[in-house]
Amino acid sequence: MTQTISTIPLKTIDGKVASLGDYAGKVLLVVNVASKCGLTPQYDGLEALHETLEGKGFSVGPPMSARSFATARLMETWAHGQDVWDVVRRRRPPTPRLKHIAHLGATTFKWTFVNRGLAVPGVAPFIELAAPGGATWCWNEVSAEHFVRGSAEDFCLLVTQRRHLDDTGLHCSEGMAREWLLIAQCFAGPPADGPAAGVRRVMY
Repeated sequence: MTQTISTIPLKTIDGKVASLGDYAGKVLLVVNVASKCGLTPQYDGLEALHETLEGKGFSVGPPMSARSFATARLMETWAHGQDVWDVVRRRRPPTPRLKHIAHLGATTFKWTFVNRGLAVPGVAPFIELAAPGGATWCWNEVSAEHFVRGSAEDFCLLVTQRRHLDDTGLHCSEGMAREWLLIAQCFAGPPADGPAAGVRRVMY
């Protein structure tokens, strides 16, 4: 049977099966975006094009926004880059760009539990991070009962599963907050387990 472009099966960035038939009746721009390498500066232009022409029957897919997609690629690139820095036993200087990764970590709180088939806690912990440069980044409602505090760098290392909680300087409340940090996963895909305590501890 002859296939058309609209019937060829595809996979979305989060692994779901789809096809361009989902966009039937719309004008499509097909772009090779090298989505797995992290080098995606073209997304600013694609997002602007989408926002300008979306109401005129033109679509830039998939449903994930271009900005969110690019942030996810930034996270992947940073995390794999950390693997290299760990091998050579050198500390990478943290920068304010860590906020993109920290934001992914904070906003995937529910995803971590759902992805593992666990009940989602009724409230997310208050996250207060010391950012590079002296700023403070916060997520969720202030709480003295459920909280995570520490450096933004340590938080990013944990949610990308490059460090175990016990190998960071993060402080958290017992119960729900600690349970989350022990399984935190800010990236798509099946549940993954981070390193055991001490395995990725690096002494600079």
